[in-house]
Amino acid sequence: METPRLFLQLYSLRHEIAADAEGTIRRVAALGFDGVELAGDYGWPAARWQAVLAEADLGVVAMHAGLEALEADPSARVAFAREVGTNTFVVPALSKSLQTATGYREAARRLDAIGQKLADEGCTLGYHNHAFEFDRLETAGPLCGMDILLAETDPALVHFEFDTFWLEYAGRNAVDFIRRHAARVFFIHAKDLRKRDREDVPAGAGDVDFPTLLSLCSANAWQVILEYENDHALEAVRRGAAHLRPLLR
Repeated sequence: METPRLFLQLYSLRHEIAADAEGTIRRVAALGFDGVELAGDYGWPAARWQAVLAEADLGVVAMHAGLEALEADPSARVAFAREVGTNTFVVPALSKSLQTATGYREAARRLDAIGQKLADEGCTLGYHNHAFEFDRLETAGPLCGMDILLAETDPALVHFEFDTFWLEYAGRNAVDFIRRHAARVFFIHAKDLRKRDREDVPAGAGDVDFPTLLSLCSANAWQVILEYENDHALEAVRRGAAHLRPLLR
């Protein structure tokens, strides 16, 4: 079985990219990563991405794209993704208006619909969680939004990119939750949480059980994508990569 590779969600370096996008992306491999997950196209045409990625020796594991954007013009999104080297899309969140019991059910239907359109194009759709999907819903009894998304989306059409920080932030044990829903996983967002102050810290500096989690990733060939959203991002993601890579066996 192929050893999972280690990718960086480029949103982690959003401040550095705002100052020098090409220069920052060219540094990613040296920080310890095999490739990137896109969080937008920065207004660049695909040809510019191709050139920068080739020069930086980086692959693209997936690209984040909003549900509404995918629905509006899936063919254009697919064409761009293929040109930059991926066929995988991840919806990064749901709008506030969909964060109700009725909204999650609507979102599940819409995710299935766009998942089918993408599958018809040979592409794959995933969903990335935050903590809000685990909030109590007044009209759904014991169910939370994630329960609805898991139950009411088609496993063949909608996969999940579980984010370890947000699972722990929402009071779940990330390893237990991911193990329980392993059949729906295709990527892991490896992001650490220091529980005593609920801070986003470099991978390995917090309380997420990455040795166990990455053993699961290796056993299931789930690709691992590091994300970090706090300060001093260049050094933090370098430290995170140095911690995670030896755990991928």
